[in-house]
Amino acid sequence: MSAKLLPSNATALERAVADSTASPLDPSVLRTLWSADHCPAPLLPYLAWAMSVDGWAYALTDAQRRQLIRESLALHRKKGTPWAIQRALGILGFAEARLIEHPPGAHWAEFDVQLMLRNAEDQAAVGNALSVIDLWKPQRSHLRRLAAIQQVPGTLKVAAATCLGETSRVMPYQLRLLSAPSLPLTLAATTTLVEVLRIRPRGAPLSR
Repeated sequence: MSAKLLPSNATALERAVADSTASPLDPSVLRTLWSADHCPAPLLPYLAWAMSVDGWAYALTDAQRRQLIRESLALHRKKGTPWAIQRALGILGFAEARLIEHPPGAHWAEFDVQLMLRNAEDQAAVGNALSVIDLWKPQRSHLRRLAAIQQVPGTLKVAAATCLGETSRVMPYQLRLLSAPSLPLTLAATTTLVEVLRIRPRGAPLSR
């Protein structure tokens, strides 16, 4: 069987055009089109459309896109629940997101969300997190507060010093009992805390 659809009486020019415009097609790819794990990356948007994936625009990597497709059915089943919000945020890079229902002083339909930021890329994605929360929350509920928390590691150096003083007096030799008055013993301690904060331009290399 010929791979071309040209008739047997095709001219040399027609055959040359067919050869130059032919695109290779691997039939084995067809069996992977419905697999989130094996579907070719250029075809993932079409698989997401077929699976009715929400939040596709906020997935920044192929790993996130495949995970979003893989869990789309479970997310749709529980859409509008705290689990769906936290799971969607986790897939899109906020694995430590925490949803707080009924925070103190809030309306019964209000909730808070805490995000743990690890790097500058997470800071840039906070806007996407707001959109994801709005996409997966129930329509009757409202986000009251979004707290973005970032832990910055540092070193705290502690030092201590002890000062001891003694006064001696040399007296002439005397054949009598020496006595000293009772004096209070006074002790003192001090602690000095020094904190150094260096502010560098974004992207500048760290130096000691």
